[in-house]
Amino acid sequence: MTSSVREGREKKKRRNSQVGVANKGPEGDSQDGTITLVCTIAALGVYAVLNALSQLLPRDGPAISALHAQVPLVLYQMSATAFFTALVLNLTSFLFEDSGAKRQLALLSCTIKGAACYTDILMITGKATVMWDAHGVMLVPIRYVQWSITTPLMVFILSKISDFTPARTMKAVAADVIMVATGFAAHVTPAPYHWAAFLISMLLFIYVMHEMGEMVFSAIRAEMASASPTSLTSKRSLIFIYICTLVIWSLFPVCWVLGYFRPTALLHNEVLVLF
Repeated sequence: MTSSVREGREKKKRRNSQVGVANKGPEGDSQDGTITLVCTIAALGVYAVLNALSQLLPRDGPAISALHAQVPLVLYQMSATAFFTALVLNLTSFLFEDSGAKRQLALLSCTIKGAACYTDILMITGKATVMWDAHGVMLVPIRYVQWSITTPLMVFILSKISDFTPARTMKAVAADVIMVATGFAAHVTPAPYHWAAFLISMLLFIYVMHEMGEMVFSAIRAEMASASPTSLTSKRSLIFIYICTLVIWSLFPVCWVLGYFRPTALLHNEVLVLF
């Protein structure tokens, strides 16, 4: 009887730890849930404040006209639809998932998808500030506002499936925020000093991607050590997630450089940013 109970508990633990989500018990789940809720509220608050500030920036009529002339509205509509669909799926998971850990991940994912969808809606409705930066490159400030909360939350999500300490996680999150801030600074800083801001942003980008890789592989090591039947599937899933993140995130510095050297190729840059 004791053996059956133990096996049942082990099976439940393996289900909760699938794809690296560890079962930390009621106290651990409660503490993590509080941290997740605080992070979500803080992220939404920061987004609201920075969004309001970005709306105060002067809109550039010629920049808006150039953007609309080259980039069809359907691109933003497709992006908004994709993020809204993902938002609904994450919200469904948050409302009906039994596992506390998975509900926390769903809540963070809702915040990420919601911010991205709202940014696209602003572009669709023409309410987003569009302007030329200090170097004649198209600048959409609300995107940096979005990235300033969505990318740190992505780092935080990965940390929850890793063995990172809170201090190491906060370092990675802080580096991510500074990475986005210096990327924006590279737009508004006059030449040649903008290259210094861009270099700092790129160095932090490399550091953040390294830390995210360490998070993923620490989860893989833990999953493989458990010798559960799902270990190989979890390993493949985690590696796929990291590769996709690495490739997609790498497009943003590429877009920045392309925008600098080809400021009139707006359609190409927008396609890379959106997809």
